[in-house]
Amino acid sequence: MKTHTTDVVNFTNIEVAKRFVVEEMISLFDGQGETLIISYDGEPYVENVVKMLAENGWATTVSVVTFDSLASLQASLANREYQHRYQALFIFNSLHRLTDLQALDECFKQVLEEKGKLHVSWPASGAVPNTKRLSEKEIAEELTGSTLQAFDDLRKDDHSYVNALPSFQCQRMVKFDFGLAFQNIEGLKSWHKGGADILFGADLTEDVQALKERYYHQLYTLYLRGQYQARMATTVADFILN
Repeated sequence: MKTHTTDVVNFTNIEVAKRFVVEEMISLFDGQGETLIISYDGEPYVENVVKMLAENGWATTVSVVTFDSLASLQASLANREYQHRYQALFIFNSLHRLTDLQALDECFKQVLEEKGKLHVSWPASGAVPNTKRLSEKEIAEELTGSTLQAFDDLRKDDHSYVNALPSFQCQRMVKFDFGLAFQNIEGLKSWHKGGADILFGADLTEDVQALKERYYHQLYTLYLRGQYQARMATTVADFILN
């Protein structure tokens, strides 16, 4: 298995950062056979994957399955009209939503052809220390006075994914540390929307929306003061079914 860790990759635009990771994730895709994309329900990154597969002009038919729990993922894959028909499977930053990864091996085996490929990315623990004092969770708890679950609480160790896929051989693993610079508060909102939904819930009520606005403004104020830094680590890996 080839492994590589980068220094911090700096971006000023979240969409450019998304594209960077998707490009890395599809870099070993050979464009052959049918392709299945699995994504957490409502996760916008899946659109980037579909778009970039189309842009490369590969002769592949793309299908998409979404899930909101392990049970829904298992049901969706088990109920597909054809089994063992996909040559490639893409999953972009979605599996961290699952508490237990141990059932994934069987899920993926049932929809992949022999020697099928799995191209996957997940939020990882950063390899480069974050030197800024305050975290998103601490800032949110100061606003609410409550103990909240932060996006970082969902991150799993890289080996957790490898160990959960005993039927697959990991061919490559690359870790990227990202640092974000913001030109305005709108850029910060774009970057932190998913994290805010996890902290405060995805409800569209006025109270929740107002709380998120206060959170965004506090983040941006601390960012301008140099007390907060937006950082993200992502691992990209490629597996082949034994």
